[in-house]
Amino acid sequence: MPTSKEHQLVAKVNRKLLDANGGLWNSDERWAAVIAFYTALHLVESLASQEGCRNADHKQRDRYLADHPEHCEIHEAYGNLHFAAHQARYGSIGAFARQFAGKAVEKTLINKHLADIEKYCEKVFPFL
Repeated sequence: MPTSKEHQLVAKVNRKLLDANGGLWNSDERWAAVIAFYTALHLVESLASQEGCRNADHKQRDRYLADHPEHCEIHEAYGNLHFAAHQARYGSIGAFARQFAGKAVEKTLINKHLADIEKYCEKVFPFL
């Protein structure tokens, strides 16, 4: 089981990839959505790891956030990223483009939802 710090390191590496070369969202919005979600996933796993928890799958991770007395604050943002990543990976390119039109990937998924999770986690542990 990875440690909290190891999850933080993966989140940091993912964030660097997301931001590289002016932002992955400028070249591939679908994969930017996926990497934004997995950045958030590792931050959530870092929180859980600090408490000795390990979430084996997406359902457990979702339940962990929904039921946690403090971390539930980021549950909605995490769920939005999870939904977008699922649409990016398994939906059609056109459907994703319609659902996340314009600058939605950058402005909403990354600069709002992921940023909200990062800000929350910065209060819990220094990671970035």
